[in-house]
Amino acid sequence: MDNAIRFHKTGGPEVLQLEDVQVGEPGQGQARIRHTAIGVNFVDTYQRSGLYPMQLPQTAGNEGAGVVVDIGPGVTSLKKGDHVIPLYTPECRQCEYCLSGKTNLCQAIRTTQGQGVMPDGSSRFSVGGERVFHYMGTSTFANYTVVPEIALAKIREDAPFDKVCYIGCGVTTGIGAVINTAKVEPGANVVVFGLGGIGLNVIQGARLAGAGVGGLEMPRPQAEDSTLNGLLKGFIDLVVEHGGRYYVVDWKSNWLGDDDDAYHPGTMRATMLEHRYDLQYALYLLALHRQLRARLPGYDYERHVGGAVYAFLRGSRSDSQGLFMDKPPLPLIERLDALFGGHGAHADALAPGAAR
Repeated sequence: MDNAIRFHKTGGPEVLQLEDVQVGEPGQGQARIRHTAIGVNFVDTYQRSGLYPMQLPQTAGNEGAGVVVDIGPGVTSLKKGDHVIPLYTPECRQCEYCLSGKTNLCQAIRTTQGQGVMPDGSSRFSVGGERVFHYMGTSTFANYTVVPEIALAKIREDAPFDKVCYIGCGVTTGIGAVINTAKVEPGANVVVFGLGGIGLNVIQGARLAGAGVGGLEMPRPQAEDSTLNGLLKGFIDLVVEHGGRYYVVDWKSNWLGDDDDAYHPGTMRATMLEHRYDLQYALYLLALHRQLRARLPGYDYERHVGGAVYAFLRGSRSDSQGLFMDKPPLPLIERLDALFGGHGAHADALAPGAAR
């Protein structure tokens, strides 16, 4: 029996559970690996939300690195002891897609991978005789996993596992966006908006391509006292419930440009930050959080709060329909809750008559 983190359901903090699972032997064209390092990807959070359909229960994780401990019949490119990276997008080098020179979206195992099973239709995970599905063909949130040979990339033995474990998804996504999608040329100038896991690897890709790079986080001007005062006196236009989730809705009449193209998601986001509407909807969602916590049995922020919807009315005919949506993470809401409840590190600043 081996430890693994499984998706039991979606929506809510309890969807992931650490349990003992049985990991079977590798079959034809498969290898069993022991993970030595894993990465936590945004895709894992997205899957956890329930917005993406998947077979359940399922062993989670799509970034990792490890060592081959056993191989099945027909495996020729790997041996025991090889250091490898599991690949969500494999490369058989034989299908029409691999040979096209236009895409790396290999189709050799894509259908069964999406069904949560191995190419032969089986699963190598089980608990008490119950089948547990594979996740994105990798299932890295387990001590051991079984992966098709074509979905494992052999790496140098001196490569540090805690660095290369991100290559299977985050690194290749960022670098691939530069080299394969944007086809950045030497001497070009690249600006990267947002320096998260993907953004940082876009910078790596741009450097590899010989481009000049600038990384930007969207500016958030300091909120002056008058702005804060206005936000605290504002009110929510509407609260709606859809699919079991609650949203705060606010209408904005801001003019962003002469045509519908001006109401692009990036432009709306820049406007939100420029006017500190991000702070405004954080306060709105704090109020919603408090109300639901007091009134909704079994309330859970991740499951019951959908987020904030800001409707830029002048962009209603654009492709975006003028809609900007976001949801602050729970830790931020909890910090605000403590702050306004007089328990935060700077709670004294909110006391009546406090110096400003």
